[in-house]
Amino acid sequence: MASGKLPLRRPLESCEEVVASAASRRFESPLCVAPARMIEVVCNDRLGKKVRVKCNTDDTIGDLKKLIAAQTGTRWNKIVLKKWYTIFKDHISLGDYEIHDGMNLELYYQ
Repeated sequence: MASGKLPLRRPLESCEEVVASAASRRFESPLCVAPARMIEVVCNDRLGKKVRVKCNTDDTIGDLKKLIAAQTGTRWNKIVLKKWYTIFKDHISLGDYEIHDGMNLELYYQ
């Protein structure tokens, strides 16, 4: 190591060896995925309407909007859900946004 060069590793023979080594590492430690939990979300439009909706953590925001629309009588695509200045997008799940049991969301209409 006095010459300043790093020790060389054994060169790989082929791409198949790289894929096989990555696949073996992937199955050594399986990912822990939390099961979907049933939560209750409270949505307030600040006009006198407060809606409590039960849903799963793996449901999307679009699914939550459809449940809210069923209770309020509005069309689901006219509902906007916010928390402070974050506007929630329809295709992302509640668990990804870290929406938990009993959480309050702001309900707006467009």
